Amino acid sequence: MNLLNYRYQIIQTLSISSLGATFLAEDTHIPSNRRCVIKKLQPQHHNLQIYQLIKDRFATESKILAELGDNNQQIPRIYNYFEFDGEFYLVQEWISGVTLAEKFKQEGIFSDSLVEEILIGILPVLDYLHSQNIVHRDLKPDHLILRSEDNQPVLIDFGTVKETMGTIVTASGKIASSILIGTREFMSIEQNAGRPIFSSDLFSLGLTAIYLLTGKLSTELPSDPATGQIIWRESALSVSSSLAEVLEKAIKFHYRDRYPTAMEMLVALQTKPSPKLQIYLFPQLATQLKPSLPEWTKFILATIFIGGLSFVGLVLLRQVYTQKPLLPDSTNESASTENFPISQTLENNASRNYTHLENLLYSGKLQEADRETTKILRQLASKNAQPRPQDIDNIPCSDLITINQLWQKHSNNNFGFSTQKQIWQGNGGNTKLFRSQVGWHVNGKALDYHNHNFSPSAPKGHLPLVRSLNHNFLFPRISSCGL
Repeated sequence: MNLLNYRYQIIQTLSISSLGATFLAEDTHIPSNRRCVIKKLQPQHHNLQIYQLIKDRFATESKILAELGDNNQQIPRIYNYFEFDGEFYLVQEWISGVTLAEKFKQEGIFSDSLVEEILIGILPVLDYLHSQNIVHRDLKPDHLILRSEDNQPVLIDFGTVKETMGTIVTASGKIASSILIGTREFMSIEQNAGRPIFSSDLFSLGLTAIYLLTGKLSTELPSDPATGQIIWRESALSVSSSLAEVLEKAIKFHYRDRYPTAMEMLVALQTKPSPKLQIYLFPQLATQLKPSLPEWTKFILATIFIGGLSFVGLVLLRQVYTQKPLLPDSTNESASTENFPISQTLENNASRNYTHLENLLYSGKLQEADRETTKILRQLASKNAQPRPQDIDNIPCSDLITINQLWQKHSNNNFGFSTQKQIWQGNGGNTKLFRSQVGWHVNGKALDYHNHNFSPSAPKGHLPLVRSLNHNFLFPRISSCGL
């Protein structure tokens, strides 16, 4: 049996390119024969001076990638790196799942909700990556895996290590690379010129989303000859205007017109205008205004829109200012205390106001309540865009208890952390069995977010999902808080 580096048994060749190859392998030095992915990278230039430079740069970039994987659950961990017979190898975590490219081949055009879920899942990862001053440079459907375990998007195949294989020394003695990293169909103009910036990744992500919504690559779509802007919305007429506007800005031809950070793009995606406002208050603005409209017409429509928006804003401001949830009137003596807000019936020492979450639960908007719960817990766990597992211990017990009480109260104890923990403990802490029992997995496969049951009839313990936090770490924290 031939072992790579006297340790790794190659099982399957996953891909081959001019830069090297990728293999699925087993680590024979681990009792479990842990599966891993091995990337073989071949230097593009051969002389002793260049080889030593490549060796040094490869070690540096591998250590950086290892740190990224250790600090973010949606970036594969690096297990090892080494040089063998003049070639370089990177051993990394094997992610069980399906790439977006594979999923597209299997299922075809993605829905708005699925694309939004993927964007919301991966933008915090890009925000973390950029905070470490790293640009991915090759973001595309093939390099995003939906992990089988939790259906979260995982970012793979970073361009930095590949670039080291093209290391050269210029005539002036400077170290550079002869390799342009990226894929033309998903590449911005500045990256194509060899000057990638953070918004270059957002541009690639935008084109990835558009491909999933239309089935067309950027080279198959027309562009405006005056601005260079890609014209794609005619190929995706059913896409919501709010999502389309976010993608439009992400793929602006000039980087100054795009979102400067992943977090700003995420905020824009999560603060989209309510469709009901567009339909009922401003029907003439629910569809995109034609550029051919006279300026005076645009002015009148804009005035109507601003006036209506101001009125709605005043109503919402009054609601927030008075801090009164949309629940039965507590002054009504005939009203049961079962309908009162938690804050009126229980002592609440939580660090924030939970009126909005309670309104959502009381109104039966369980999907919105789940997203609000996830947002709150992530903010409480860490100031970083993507909390680490150990950050869960930062969540105050008072907040966990309050959130649990709200979910339990408005579901007749069918939902909530304590309900989930009871199910988890009842099966001996078997995470895989737990996910099947609460309906997160069906036939052994994780459900897409939009396919979950956000109704009162959902299986016991189905909600909240809180998908960005690992329940293996969350349950011990819940137990330590006495839930």
